[in-house]
Amino acid sequence: MKKSIVTIVILISGFITGSVLVISCNSKKTEQEQKEDENHKHAEGEEHDNETAYACPMHPEVTGKDGDKCSKCGMKLEAVKKADSTEKHHDH
Repeated sequence: MKKSIVTIVILISGFITGSVLVISCNSKKTEQEQKEDENHKHAEGEEHDNETAYACPMHPEVTGKDGDKCSKCGMKLEAVKKADSTEKHHDH
């Protein structure tokens, strides 16, 4: 009887230890994936910001990303160069 209790305790301890190891390994992998995703998005954002900005042709102060629509008139935002969008603001 003592052997069966000891065996059950060892099995339960092993199961708990294994579960903790699996959970901790998965959470580390998830954190690493999140960091990689953030770095990738950050790099894409920098590249995208240097190349093109999107603004409404009727309301240049409304900006966004490709595929967005103007919040004031609903027109699709058009690609403009960064320098062009700043020049428009200086002309007024």
